[in-house]
Amino acid sequence: FKDLNIHITPQKLFKFRSQRVECPNCHRKFQYFCRDCGVDLLSQHCLAQQVPVLRVPDITLPISCTILQSKLENKKQSSIQYLQTLPISNLKIIEFDTEFSQIEPNSLLLMPSPGAVDAEQIDFSKYQNCYFLDCKWSQVQLLMQKSPDLFKCQNVVLNGYQSSFWRPHGRKFEGCLSTVECAYFLSKVAEKKLKGVNVDDMLTYYVNNILLIKKTMHEKGRKVVAYSRKSEQEYENWEEVAKELRGKWDLE
Repeated sequence: FKDLNIHITPQKLFKFRSQRVECPNCHRKFQYFCRDCGVDLLSQHCLAQQVPVLRVPDITLPISCTILQSKLENKKQSSIQYLQTLPISNLKIIEFDTEFSQIEPNSLLLMPSPGAVDAEQIDFSKYQNCYFLDCKWSQVQLLMQKSPDLFKCQNVVLNGYQSSFWRPHGRKFEGCLSTVECAYFLSKVAEKKLKGVNVDDMLTYYVNNILLIKKTMHEKGRKVVAYSRKSEQEYENWEEVAKELRGKWDLE
């Protein structure tokens, strides 16, 4: 986290962590955004506190990203909720049922297949878009049967990355990342190759939630904070994380 260049830091967002505001559309209360309506609520927090309005800068990714989310996916557990309200001009989130046929030309597909090419070896100037699948592996297999053209896109894989997602994956292997991490890390590789703009603001809400969980669990005296039927995840000591970031974000 210490190398991230995020404009709205967790230090600023922590001030609102105990408050929830009403979504103007569905009238349910959320912390920073409405995950159901895709409405950013941060400005309402600022107005309620009578402080200057915080706004995530506009983001243009070095390569367009299209996230295909299964309608069967539990949106409350999906990491893309931390992306959907951000002002990203070339990010699309599309729901699919059992098939998807509107394939854009010159596209990549993030997929750890036998023929996948490491992202570091991709010439991103030849591609305009990358697809990401936000669904369970069983749904991926069904999609392969129903939409074979999607899987004819050049498959690309991210190697050497470790997930910080607080919901552990049932299948543990290198490169098993949350969807938001996949979109971010691939954008970082493309950014480096194309010398594009900073994309770290993609992680504004995601990193804030990671650190908020670490801090909250530390305050409760807990270490293991994420469970699934097959695995559990233990977070590193909050005090060590806070010490590392104190000079950057003044976390308490």
